[in-house]
Amino acid sequence: MQVSIELLDRELTFRPCDLVRIDPLFAFYGAKIEDTEQLSRFLRAGLNPILQRHSCALVLCHHTPKITNRDTSAWSAVDFSYSGAGAAELTNWARAILVIDATAIPGTYKWIAVKRGSRIGWRDDLDQKEFIRFYQHSRRENVICWEDASPDDVAAADNLKRAKKKAAAVDPVPLIESIVPQSAPIEKNVLIAKVNGKGAGLGSIRSALTRLLAEDEPRFFEHKEKRSHTNERRLIARFPQAA
Repeated sequence: MQVSIELLDRELTFRPCDLVRIDPLFAFYGAKIEDTEQLSRFLRAGLNPILQRHSCALVLCHHTPKITNRDTSAWSAVDFSYSGAGAAELTNWARAILVIDATAIPGTYKWIAVKRGSRIGWRDDLDQKEFIRFYQHSRRENVICWEDASPDDVAAADNLKRAKKKAAAVDPVPLIESIVPQSAPIEKNVLIAKVNGKGAGLGSIRSALTRLLAEDEPRFFEHKEKRSHTNERRLIARFPQAA
C-alpha cells in the first residue's frame, strides 16, 4: 500500500498531469477492503495529500462484490452509492460516484450518477437534469469503446427486467401441486419446463422443489432410475420410490 502511494507521488513529480486513474483499486491497495482504519489511511492520509500537492484529480475504479443474479431493480441512489465491495469509508471519501450496472442485455449497461449526480451535466430532451443513461460496448469490429445504447436495446433491457421481476413473483408451489400426477411420476425436467411455461422463474422453481422434497412430511419424492452410459433419470412423484 505504501509503495503504491510513494510510486504515485514520484510519478507525478516527474510527469505532472491533471488526472490520474487507478483501475482497479484492488491492484494498488494492499490491505483488507473491509478494514475501515486502513482504508481511510490509504485514501485520506495517503492519496489526498498527494493529489492536493500536485493539483491533480483522481478517477478511482472499484468493483462490486461478486453476487450472482443481484437484483437492483428496487435500489435507490443511496443503495447504489454503497454498492462497492468493502467498507462504507470508500463512499464517504469519494467526492462523486458513478455506478455502472449490468442490464439483462449482454453488453448494455446502465450508468447511474449517484453521489453528486446533479453536477454531471446530463440533460434530457426537455433540458431537465438526468441521473441515468444507457451505454453499450461498441459492436464495431476491432473497436473497444463505450457508445450510446440504441433505443431498441434500452427498451429490450427494460422489458427483460420486467419479465424477470414478473417471473420471480409467480409462486411455483401451487403450479407444482397441479402438475405432478396423482398416480405416476413425472420427469423432473419436464415438470420444471411446464411450471416455467406458466410464468414461474427457473430459480424459484428449483428452490421450491428443494424445499418440498426436504419437508418433514414431504408431499413429493424424487425417484432415480439408472440408465446405461448416461446420468440417472430423475422423476418427481407423490409417493416414495419402491425399494
